[in-house]
Amino acid sequence: MLKLLIVGLPGCIFAPTYDYAPPEENHPPLIHPDQVRPAQQIIVASGADEIVLSVDRVYDLDDEPELYYIWYSSTLGTVKDSTLARSSDNLAENYGVFYGYDGEDADYRVRPCADELRGRQSETVWFYLTDRNWESVSAVEPEYDDGAFLVSWSWVIDLRDVTCSE
Repeated sequence: MLKLLIVGLPGCIFAPTYDYAPPEENHPPLIHPDQVRPAQQIIVASGADEIVLSVDRVYDLDDEPELYYIWYSSTLGTVKDSTLARSSDNLAENYGVFYGYDGEDADYRVRPCADELRGRQSETVWFYLTDRNWESVSAVEPEYDDGAFLVSWSWVIDLRDVTCSE
């Protein structure tokens, strides 16, 4: 007669359950050069006329409810902060893969004859864009969340030829 010996390792027959959540994918927003006005990044101011800087539309691969921006000047600090709402779910309008975001007031007007700019050779203005809300916005330097992506666009305004009337 054949005797059968069953040897097993101690342990559970059923594996424990794990709560697995895939990591959140987050991509940086995109400032496309076709959506920036003026297109040139060095602007020569030739008179007292104001210079309008604008970002007409920005993009994100992620379905964010809104994106956050700041206009920042090397002399004036933070001059404007706001949000951009998602404008279109039609990805075909947005290079095929992006969500589009825009706002009515996503521009900044530089006045070359403003008191703060008189006598300066140049002024740099940045458009900072992030996909998370700012932790703090101050005149000195904006702070953003650790998990956020921050992208920027900048213009240098040459003020050497500006003549201002009193």
